[in-house]
Amino acid sequence: MTAEPGPSFGDDEWWAPGTRFSLMAFGAKRLDDAGAWPLASRPSAAAVMPDGGRAYLLRGAGYGGAWSRHLASLDLASGAVTRQWPLPEGALALGVSPAGKAYVADALGDRLWRVVTRTDTFLGSVPMPGTPIAVAARPA
Repeated sequence: MTAEPGPSFGDDEWWAPGTRFSLMAFGAKRLDDAGAWPLASRPSAAAVMPDGGRAYLLRGAGYGGAWSRHLASLDLASGAVTRQWPLPEGALALGVSPAGKAYVADALGDRLWRVVTRTDTFLGSVPMPGTPIAVAARPA
């Protein structure tokens, strides 16, 4: 992701009003610019599906309300947010699996929220035996 203009050393606020945020893609061989998708706000986390067709963005304040966060599904072919789901304020980490799921760790609720990525179907949450603070997935 990029921010324009970015923060300057010594700035009191990292993101001044009017800052524009984008999700960027880079070519694998030369790391040249391969695409950009403007974002409505600064996400706290992003994950791109292995096939490059969709990105998931975790947005909203991590505090300040029972359902102050949102998980957004961004179609990278059209650049449009196709789905969005409210999440609780403890939703802090995001990961995607090559097996077709997106996961959000809810550190305050001791659970994982799940989405089937092929159909963008929200499955709800599953309880965890402890506090999830990060998410990683591997092929099934």
